[in-house]
This record gives sequence, C-alpha cells and structure tokens, in this order.
Amino acid sequence: MEIRVILTKYLTSALATLTFLSASTTITKNTTWSNDITLTKSVIVNKNIILTIKKGVNIFIDQSDLSIEDHGHIGLSILGAIKIEGTVDSMVTIRPSMITSNNNYWTGITIHESKTPSKIEFLSLSNARSGIDIKSKATARGLIIENCGKNGIYIESATNDSIELNNIDIKRSDGVGLFIQKGNVFIDWVSIHDCKSIGLVNNNYGVVDINNTRIINNKDNGIVNYGNMTAYNLSVKENRHGIIISSGFSVITNGSISKNRSNGLLIGGSSNVNIEGVTIEQNKGYGLELTDWSQEDYSSLWLKEKSPSVGIIHSNFIDNYKTTVLDQYRYNNIWSDWNDIEYSGDGWVQNWQENIHREIPFGRIGWVGFQYNSNNGGSEFSWQPCTGNSVWSPIFEIQNSRDQTITYLPAPFQCSWNPLAGKNSNTWIKYGDFVGNIDSSDSYSDWIINKTDLASSNRYLLKQYFKYAFLPGQDSSFAVKPDVTDFSLSFYHGGNEVSSYSDNSNINLNSNYWGSLKKEKQLANLFGNTDLAIDTMLASFNKDGLSNLESDNDITIYTPSKGLAYQEIKLLEVGWHASGWMPMVDIFISVDNGDTWESIGSDIINNGKYSWWNNLIVGEKFFIKIEDSYNSNNRTIVGPCDVIENITPLMQIEINELHFITGENEKEFSIKNIGGGLLEWSLSSNVNWINLNRYSGSAKRESFCKVEVNRTGIRNGKYNGKIFINSKSDEKHIDVSMIVAKPSLYIDTKYLSFDSTKNSQTFNMKNFGGGTMTWEILSDVRWLIVKPNRGKFITGKTVGISIDRSKLRVGNNNTTLKIRSNVGERTIEVSAFGTKTPKHDTVKSTFDPWRWMYNYDVY
Repeated sequence: MEIRVILTKYLTSALATLTFLSASTTITKNTTWSNDITLTKSVIVNKNIILTIKKGVNIFIDQSDLSIEDHGHIGLSILGAIKIEGTVDSMVTIRPSMITSNNNYWTGITIHESKTPSKIEFLSLSNARSGIDIKSKATARGLIIENCGKNGIYIESATNDSIELNNIDIKRSDGVGLFIQKGNVFIDWVSIHDCKSIGLVNNNYGVVDINNTRIINNKDNGIVNYGNMTAYNLSVKENRHGIIISSGFSVITNGSISKNRSNGLLIGGSSNVNIEGVTIEQNKGYGLELTDWSQEDYSSLWLKEKSPSVGIIHSNFIDNYKTTVLDQYRYNNIWSDWNDIEYSGDGWVQNWQENIHREIPFGRIGWVGFQYNSNNGGSEFSWQPCTGNSVWSPIFEIQNSRDQTITYLPAPFQCSWNPLAGKNSNTWIKYGDFVGNIDSSDSYSDWIINKTDLASSNRYLLKQYFKYAFLPGQDSSFAVKPDVTDFSLSFYHGGNEVSSYSDNSNINLNSNYWGSLKKEKQLANLFGNTDLAIDTMLASFNKDGLSNLESDNDITIYTPSKGLAYQEIKLLEVGWHASGWMPMVDIFISVDNGDTWESIGSDIINNGKYSWWNNLIVGEKFFIKIEDSYNSNNRTIVGPCDVIENITPLMQIEINELHFITGENEKEFSIKNIGGGLLEWSLSSNVNWINLNRYSGSAKRESFCKVEVNRTGIRNGKYNGKIFINSKSDEKHIDVSMIVAKPSLYIDTKYLSFDSTKNSQTFNMKNFGGGTMTWEILSDVRWLIVKPNRGKFITGKTVGISIDRSKLRVGNNNTTLKIRSNVGERTIEVSAFGTKTPKHDTVKSTFDPWRWMYNYDVY
C-alpha cells in the first residue's frame, strides 16, 4: 500500500521542505505545522532543523490496517529540535486516528542527540510504544502522556545536558511511567499513576531532583533509585513498595509514604540515604526494611554487598506494624542454581543427603518455585530414583531458621499421585507453591502444605536427601546428578515498624515519632538485627513531616496584606502558600472592589512568588486574586490594599524562615524596598554557626544577602538560630534551622563523556552532612588528567577533568574514576572519543638501513 501524508487543512510550510522516502518523510528546512495533520508514515527532522507545532494542532496517526496485537511503525524522529507551542486552553494532541486499545499503535517521539534544545509545552499524547524518548537537552511543561505500551517518558542523555520536566501527567503505561537511564533531570509537579509497572526508575547513571511529585497506585513499586536522587514534597502511596533505594544516593525531605501494598521504604546495601520530615504511615508491610543486599542497576541480580548508611530524623512512623502481607511479586534474581552435586549407587542406596544454606535479602519466604531434575547429565536409566521399604521421603525440601520444613518435593513411592512417579530419568519437574506448616497424616497422599506466615530469620537450609532409594543398576554403579534450578521467591513483609537484615552500625533512627506503638517488640523484627540507634523518640507527631500534596487544595496570600499601603509604580511582590495538587496558578488584580479583574499573570508555575511592576494610581484600593489554573473554584482574594505615593522606604522580607536540610550549606534572601527613597538596613545573628556575606547596606529596590551555615565541629542534631534585619522604621527576623548529619559524599554526576570537540569538564563533590571530608581520585589511564586529585573539604569541591588527546586510541576510550573518601567510595564512568591524527611523513625516499637508528617517525 502506498504510504502517504494527508494534510487535512492548509499547512503553512511549503511542500518543498518535505523529502519523501519509501517509509518516511524527512523535513530538511525549518517547518511550522499550524493546522491539523494526519500521518501515515514516520517523520524525520534533520539535524539543525526545527519543527514547530502551533497551539491547538491535532496530529492523527493513521495505521488503519494494524491489528490490536501489532506494534505500529510510525513515529516522530527528531535529529534537530522540536518546538511544541500548546497552551492550557489549546493543547497540541498526538493520538491514533481511531479509537483503539492498542497501546503500541505508534512508536512515539524520539529526540536524538542534538546541539539545539527542544521545548514541548502543553501536549497530549497517547497510545505510543514509548511516549517521549529524550537523548539531549530538552524542557517539557504541561504534558499528558497516557496508555503507552512501554514507558511514558524514557531519558538517556548522551551528554550531561539538563532535562526539565514540569507539570507532567503520566498515566496507565504498560511499562515504567518515567525511566531515567542517564542524565541530569529536574522534575517539578509530576504525577505518575495507574501504570502496570514501576512509577519512576532512576537507574545508576541518573541524577534527578524531584519536587512536588506524586507517585500513586502503580502496580509495581512507586520509586526505585539506583543513582543520585534528591526529593522534596513527595507523595508516594498505594503502590507495591513505596520507595526502593537499592544502591543509590538519596535525600528526601517533606514527604508522605503511605498505604503502599507492601513496605513503605526498602533500603538496600551500599546505598546512602538521608531522610527528614517524612511520614511513613499505614503501609501493609514494614514501614522501613533494611538489607545489605543490593542491585547495582535495574537489570542486575540482588547480591550481598556492604551495609547501607541511613539517617532518618524528625519523621513519623505510624501504624505500619499492624499488618503483614505476602508480596505476590516473583523474584527470580536472588538464588542461583544448585547444580554441583553427584552421588552413585547400584540397587538400594540408603541415607543420602546434601545440604546448602542460602540467605534472602528481606522479608520471609512465602512462596517458592523451582525446576527439579533428579538426574541431569548422569547415567541413563529408565525411571527416577524412588523410595521403598514403605518409607515416605521427600527428595528436596527447604527449612527455615527455626528448623521448620516449609516446602518439599516428595520422591516417588510407586504412587500415581506423586509428581515424579513413572517419569524417566532426566525429566524436569516444575514446582511452585506457598510455604507453611506441613499437615502430615498416615496416608502419604494426604500430606499438604498449609499456607502460613512462619517467623524466621533470613537464613534457610536447602536439603536433597532420601532414606532409601532404588537405583536400577545391573553390573556397575550409576552416577546421579540432581539439579535444582530457576528459583523463584515471594516474601512476606510486616508485623513491625522496622526490619533489618543489615549491619546497623551506620543506621540512625533517632528523633522520630512512632505513633501508637506501645510495645518495644513491635518496633523491630526480632528475627533480624535489632541493634538500632533509637536513643531518643519524639513525643508527638511532627506536623512538618508531611507532603502538603496530601492536603486539600488551598491558597493563602501572605503578601500583599489587607489594609497595608503599597507604593505606586513599583515592583509589587505577590507571595503565597499553596497546598494540594496545583501545578499552576493565575493572578488577577481589581481596583473596583472585585467587580472586574485584570490578569497580571497566567499559567504561572506554582512556586509561591511572582513579581509585577504595577501601574497603580495613588489613592486607589486594590485586591489580588490567585486561582488554580485548572480549577477556578480553587482561589483566594486579599484586599483592600492602599496605594500611596512612591517616596517613603518600606522594608519587605519575603521569607520568614530558612531551613538548611542535609546537603544544603548556603541560601539567599533579599531585602526589598517596596517604597520610595533609599532603604538603609543592617543584619545580625544570635548564633556563631550562621555566617552572612554582608551586615549592612542600602536598597533603592532590592538587596541580596547570602547565608552560610558552618557545621564544622558540631555534633549531629538539629539547631535553631535567628537573623535580625533592622531599618530606621522597622525590625524583622528570619528563623534559621540546620540539620547536622554524619559526613556523606555526594557526586553530582555518574558519567562524563568527551566527544571529539570536548577537552575538559568539571564535576562537583558535596558533603551532605557535617565534619570534614578527605578524598582522593584514582585513575588507571594516562590520557586522563585530574586536578586536583586529592584533598579535604567541609562543604564541597569542584574537580577539573581534562584529556590528553595524543594518548587516546582511535575510537572509544573508557575508564572508571574511583573517588575514595573517609566515608566510602564512589565511581564516575568516563568515555572519550579519539580521532586519527596524521603524522608528518619523514620517511626517506631512498632506503637507508641505518635510518632506524635515528628519530624518524614511520608509518
């Protein structure tokens, strides 16, 4: 069938810009789509070319001959850049031309590596295999991505360019909602829900900053982090596990992790985690589970590593201990095959047994599956080894740490009900069942396993044995090689607030609230490591330890204030606090008691502040209204406020508190003159760990001041102080609080890439804690230069990396930088592309056998 592009309305770009190929259309000049379009073939945007799509445009994907099981082939492949210019009221849409339940109807948008950044605003996209695949610098705002066959958004940045996602709704993906393979990603107001897999994966090369984000009701885990993740104002609920931090670095503040179907938090070995002001509530499993096992990345096996470093303070653990749950997920990446044993015999063989101990990383085994072969690769004979002499005997079983047999596979007793009876040698038997108490009776065929959650540690005994068995040999012994392979496990979780199978020497759970917990034995799993650092407990619920996304939608305006006077023709600062889910707001002003409203800002990112150069007139009274951009019923009004002549200095401080969480050492605030004249001001502090970059000044409009906190020599804990701001007419203060944690090394990248044009880059090291960090960087290649390569710092350090191209091989060169410190080791993967550099030809035209003695270059 001929593939064609149908223009449903006039297209503003000339047809000359389209080059038709057999299965795609290539755009070779900057092109604008202003009207609806139907695509029946893929579109490729060439390098250095920009495709612009205007607001309100509908793009229909037409593959009418596609069956519901097939994957479509049409997509947008961006080698240059794409600019989508939708608005809240007039979004751009890309969807199938017909109603379909095929979530792989088309391939999606792929933004390849490019020097030109892409920008996507207010796009609705559906039924693509991978909604948006991002490989270079891009920003996206106001997106709805739904019903994708794989990932809603997939990010694998080829360089260290930043990728910004704001006001994004990802829902009902068959795969991971947002998958960050590589890149520096900034997330604000993102909602991921109702996906059939994990909500958000940050793989081991991902660096992500998450703000105002909710991860809700995904079939698998809410968030899984293997890389570097910081999160603020986070709501994670009704997923499988809420958050898994397997091997990465994480800082989480002001969050809610609640009502997940298994654990609230599962923290693995080699991870470094600091959590403050988070409520972990009513999760069906443990509130917190710790293990020294970890996965290096999304596709790795779980392996036993070193214990995690975890600090959780000023948080709330509430009623997680009240329930237990069997997590139905089948782990097939924990136990390796047991295939290294052999025995021999001829005729009756008695009392054979082989044992092996295995550990699990978390929980208690609740279901086990495996493949069993009583003789895989041994001597050939016509039936399986079978028991005799009226003796019943399992041939494989698992016992927990309390010596209870929790599951078994019986050997044949010449019985038709037995799974091995009548089977030939070298026959695989697939087994899978819940574990529990074995209900034994006089009749072997009636033996059953009663599904039970049996208390146990993480250590289990696997046994292969029999008391009597007959091997059908004749003149010589038979060699028998039994195998147990393809283990699959599911686990029970819960019954306590905390469970730990790790060394708890670097675990700090002080200064938390433990809810209705009355009995100490309900706090920690007694079959794990109960040596937890919980010396102090909060007596009451920490009200600051919540995500305000859980609250009802509400807006409170704190500036301007009713009854106060504001000067004409001056920058008017509008400040507000919002709760609930409200990604954007609109701001209006009225000078007629609210009869009419004039917009002064629309579709503003809800970050709590907006500046407007006012055109008010002396003597007017004005009102300010702020409302939810998506629901005008969510609004608030302040006023009346007076307008006065612009002559007298008036001091305004936008913030009334500064909170330095783990990893933050410097913040900025401003002193604004919202009046006229010159405002003179001075600063002071009541504690010596607060440092200010200036202590006095004057402002016609605004002065900026920096505050640094010095954690040197200060013990772990929370500290409070004040900054006093004085002027001739007013005095204000800012409350300052600081958290001091243990030293903790943070690296702001996981990889550095040098293409043929780059010769130097930098990365930053930070101490997300207190004390002094000592460090050194080790490299095993000569082409990489590190300056400095060792030293000490308290807050942070920038390190320069450069390459010596004369030492590079042609093509790809790869190495791993090892960063060793007094609190652990980190790595950075480095790649550099070497190009061929021709040497000057100094070979003589006549052959001279002695020329090899001299310094000639020969090729």
